[in-house]
Amino acid sequence: MGAIRKRGIAWQLDYVDPIGKRIRKTFKKRKEAEAELGKRVSLMAEGRYLDVKKDFKTTLGKLLLKYTENFGNQTCFKNSKELFIRNFKESFGEETLLSNVRYVDVETYRNTLKQKITRKGTIRTDASVNREMSCLHHLFSKGVEWELLEQSPFDRGRTLLLKENNTRLRFLSEEEIQDLLDACPSHLKDIVVCAINTGMRKGEILSLKWEQVRNGLIYLEETKTNESRQIPLNDTMEQLFKEIRKRQHLRSEHVFTYVNTGADMQDPAKNREKLKLVIQFGSVYKKIMPKYARLEIL
Repeated sequence: MGAIRKRGIAWQLDYVDPIGKRIRKTFKKRKEAEAELGKRVSLMAEGRYLDVKKDFKTTLGKLLLKYTENFGNQTCFKNSKELFIRNFKESFGEETLLSNVRYVDVETYRNTLKQKITRKGTIRTDASVNREMSCLHHLFSKGVEWELLEQSPFDRGRTLLLKENNTRLRFLSEEEIQDLLDACPSHLKDIVVCAINTGMRKGEILSLKWEQVRNGLIYLEETKTNESRQIPLNDTMEQLFKEIRKRQHLRSEHVFTYVNTGADMQDPAKNREKLKLVIQFGSVYKKIMPKYARLEIL
């Protein structure tokens, strides 16, 4: 079943476990090696050897449940991690033992994601693949911390994150800003002006309340990163807020409340051009504006 050999001043225990894995352990004394061998032989005879390794009896479903219990309150959980977890269950199987998930399995999963078509019919970007793989990596890392498995499959090979092209394309020029504002329907113009001048995200803008605007600053508490921040108002934003307050007659707690009636979108040709410009702006805004919050409109 096993052998004990002298190696220098130590004693080595050498045996093969029930799943065919060769195990070698070194002890200072021969008696310690013999005691350990006897323990292993006894566990195998009783069919309990694998019980000493928790990843041989813990399923992926159990780990996913524990993960959801601990991180289900994250802001990003419902937006992305819920979908990732469904994908993990579908690809690996809830009843799969953690010991059976190998490095090659997670690498294959990564490569499959690269070719997976999105709901829009496009190939997934490297950043999108990395977000899902980071979640999977975090899942197994927490499993190790929670003592549900001995080693993460990610630790058995090179990093599986793809190299992203984060090169910033460019700024919107003054001409492009004016073209965009001219093309915007009235119910979007104020929102776009706010986005350009503050770098705020869409959700932050649409949920903005007047109580958050004071002392020449915008106070943001509920952010994507759960970290509060303050944004200084430039002259353009101070003037915009004055105009909005005048239109609202101080009756709304939210800053942006205009409801689109469709009056600005009657001409199909103009509608297409407006949508095209708004989409182009959205692409540039997503990459640039969060980093550069105070772009003046001259």
